[in-house]
Amino acid sequence: MNSNYPKVFMEWNVENIRNYMREKNIQNNLEPNNSMDSLGIYKIDKTDNRHWIIYMEGPKDSLYKNGHFQLTMDFPNDYPNSKPEIRFVNKIYHLQVSPSNGHVCAGFLINWKPGTTISECLVGIYLFMALEQNPGSPYSGEQAREYEKNRQEFNRKAMEWTKKYAQISKDILYENKFDNLEQKYKNLEFNVTKLQNEINELKSIISEKDSKIDFYKDKY
Repeated sequence: MNSNYPKVFMEWNVENIRNYMREKNIQNNLEPNNSMDSLGIYKIDKTDNRHWIIYMEGPKDSLYKNGHFQLTMDFPNDYPNSKPEIRFVNKIYHLQVSPSNGHVCAGFLINWKPGTTISECLVGIYLFMALEQNPGSPYSGEQAREYEKNRQEFNRKAMEWTKKYAQISKDILYENKFDNLEQKYKNLEFNVTKLQNEINELKSIISEKDSKIDFYKDKY
């Protein structure tokens, strides 16, 4: 499967992640629980500030498209000086994901920089699934050989695992969609109320001016 993502981002380092964010106009100050539709992230649960559960769709035009993945992000006490630990809860056929515990070994984590933000971590995860994999540092030598010598079979297994394992409860999907709709409704209601207040204020100003005009008309 050919990726539509640029080869320049294959290293997954933070500079390339930031370049990608600028190219796609992804803001780096997103609220953690806001939907990041452009990255397929549709829900983030925070059991506490140090342990996050992330629900993400597999990137389009990748081996993991149509998959719904659950990941965990655990932040050390000295984050961002130290990197978070990221794991896939779903089984995923990927060279840089441990088959035993789902631990992620991505370039932006290996070459961690203290200034890396949560938003950049989330983009890094997305690119991690979207881009070419690195057979030079695999968890499984057998998978790496397959990736290099029989890419068609590797791709078949990756897509098969995505279909088999990368599914989550529809209740979670729909719950989030309803949450988003409810939030959009609240935002719309707020904006309508704000607009109505502005209209009433404008009417009041116009009425006051009309009263002054009538006063001067009567007087003169």
